[in-house]
Amino acid sequence: MILDAFERHQIKRQLRKVNKWAPKMRKMSDEELKSQTKILQKQLADGKTVDQILPRAFAAMREADLRVLKMFPYDAQVMGAIVLNQGYIAEMKTGEGKNVNRDPCAIPECAEWQGGAILVTPNAYLAQRDEEQLAPVYEWMGLTVSTGFPKDDPERKVRPEEKRQWYNSDILYTTASNLAFDYLFNNLAANKDGQYLRPYHYVIIDEVDDVLLDQATSPFVVASAPMLQSNLYRLCDDFVRTLVPKRDFTGCQGRF
Repeated sequence: MILDAFERHQIKRQLRKVNKWAPKMRKMSDEELKSQTKILQKQLADGKTVDQILPRAFAAMREADLRVLKMFPYDAQVMGAIVLNQGYIAEMKTGEGKNVNRDPCAIPECAEWQGGAILVTPNAYLAQRDEEQLAPVYEWMGLTVSTGFPKDDPERKVRPEEKRQWYNSDILYTTASNLAFDYLFNNLAANKDGQYLRPYHYVIIDEVDDVLLDQATSPFVVASAPMLQSNLYRLCDDFVRTLVPKRDFTGCQGRF
């Protein structure tokens, strides 16, 4: 969606509010800045909306980027984060700092009822790279960060307990295919012990055209809302195992 003049004015207005907070954040000690996450959580619990706390949250994250990563997001990057927070697609050219542009969004969304944020990338390399680059600043602000796959060995079989720990992180970096298949297997689990996803809350998609168009193949078709209950396979399996060869069926050469 292309923003009209009024919407661009509103974004610039939010940017001015973020910039107005910058001197206050600069004067804070490290401990005072770190405490902003809990302050924002309390404000939301007291009835404020994400839009109301957004300027303060973005300003806090911006200052944290400077102190931890030695990078201070430019106005254009903050505007990109504001656009993302409003549910739009933000197009930025290579080298304009898309990964740093995304990180202010996570603070207000993670503060909101501890729902967490998922950042989806086209491949594991990008997910791991961005997680390793930005995890220090998130953790400095009191948030937990993880990837949605084992970094030591992508082919390693992962138990539900480990996946549950990943998805319970405040911020999760994963790939489109991993997220799709995790959704599928979570729905096919025989019981709650085999499930690991918590309710979805907020997602940021990197390379949105790649993820939602180029990669929108079988995983997303399979993982979409089923027309039948996904656990019927177990009922069918139990039924088939009651059949007796030659009495109930022929032609399978006794393989049952």
